[in-house]
Amino acid sequence: MLHVPSRSEWAIAIADYFFTDGLDDIRVHLHVTNEEIESISSANDWNLDEPLKDLIEAVNSGNAIFSYYDLVDDSNSEFYNLPHGLADFALAMVCASENWNNQNAFNSSFERFFNTPDGEPPFNQDGIGGNLRSLLIKIESWSETNQNRGNFDAKMPLYFVGWSYIGLFYAQLAFEGGDRNIARSLIAEFVRLAINRGYELNELSGSPIFYKWIEHRKDKFQGRIRSWLGGRDRFKMMALHSFDAELERAIFRQTTTIIPNTSEIDSRPSLPIIQPEFEIIKQG
Repeated sequence: MLHVPSRSEWAIAIADYFFTDGLDDIRVHLHVTNEEIESISSANDWNLDEPLKDLIEAVNSGNAIFSYYDLVDDSNSEFYNLPHGLADFALAMVCASENWNNQNAFNSSFERFFNTPDGEPPFNQDGIGGNLRSLLIKIESWSETNQNRGNFDAKMPLYFVGWSYIGLFYAQLAFEGGDRNIARSLIAEFVRLAINRGYELNELSGSPIFYKWIEHRKDKFQGRIRSWLGGRDRFKMMALHSFDAELERAIFRQTTTIIPNTSEIDSRPSLPIIQPEFEIIKQG
């Protein structure tokens, strides 16, 4: 039977798809594509012919774009206090995944999906930018109490100018297609090398040695990852943060193919941790 999900149902289904049981405090990237929307629809047996179209209709039938004050109110649910606006953010992430190399095209796609006026920067309209900032903080807050389903990092810049709002979506992009398998293979190789050299596993994420390892192998990747790793620093850091999350996930799960038994290693030298500060995107 056809079921037309509401905005809140979409928000819960999206959260359930990305924030899975057992992730503990591992960072979750909300890399939402049209294919992900179709998978979410199928997983919930909604039988939608055009899931993306239905998501657009559900979002536009709700309150203000990126509404952060409509929350799941079932206190017995793992999704208690999850903002319904997560559905809006996921829809905008489809714009980002399809237009990662063209910020003007992102704006045009956003205008079509959210029915905002043509030709005006969408985040300057009707409090949309302010709502987005508040929504991301709400999602981050929910993730801290979501019963070990993983954490969300709002990735706020130091200040907002020009293209900074689009950068909030770009910062959530992770891996697509074969790039994820390539990343996992490289991470497996890197972790084995790190163990052989006696490094502390829980200090690898964000370390200069890990970043250099990945950057020197950028030609193994395709499309966005390859382009961003070889591009300007702000884009490079967004790509490298995707590798951090994948590395943390691999170490947390302690899979036999990636992490061998390290109990015999008593102590390892510490690695410095990079905490980069960068302005995400400027217009012009």
